[in-house]
Amino acid sequence: MGDGTKQGSGFILNTQSFKNAENLLLIKILKTKFYLNCTLHKDRDKYKNFIKKESMPKFKELVIPYFHESMKYKLD
Repeated sequence: MGDGTKQGSGFILNTQSFKNAENLLLIKILKTKFYLNCTLHKDRDKYKNFIKKESMPKFKELVIPYFHESMKYKLD
């Protein structure tokens, strides 16, 4: 819950510590298993995953049951 935040109308997963191949694998899994539209965004010399606006309702539906009350503001 602490490694992500809303950015614009989408959501950033802070995966900068992952290797590029690992980020691409995560995107593939999020797309095929959860039907989330994601892209890779460059952050200085590393990359992080971005969940696009059209996937936010589905993303929220998937994660909200597991979010601690104090962290739900990240989804608004």
